Amino acid sequence: MTESEAIDYLIDRGERHGLSLSEVLDMIPDTISSDMPMSAEFVESKHFSHILAQSTHPELAHEPSNIILEDPEPNMERGSDPMSVFEEFVATINNQIDAAAMLFA
Repeated sequence: MTESEAIDYLIDRGERHGLSLSEVLDMIPDTISSDMPMSAEFVESKHFSHILAQSTHPELAHEPSNIILEDPEPNMERGSDPMSVFEEFVATINNQIDAAAMLFA
């Protein structure tokens, strides 16, 4: 993926959740966020998870502080249940590990 294609992809994914490119990049670990193709690859493997579900808190659907990048499986398993502090912590640590793995792949 070229730099331009990566930026377009990140913009598109962000816009689906009411997020700007800058807000999407803020969710990506600092170790890879300056590399657009790597950032796009990272985001491709993640869901934009809501800490408080859109179904129960539609007013927070596009609020950046209510959205975190997370692996698809835990997001899907949680459904509309609120994300616990522990789940948010695990997602954050997992994102750091996944980004580090990309650097050393």
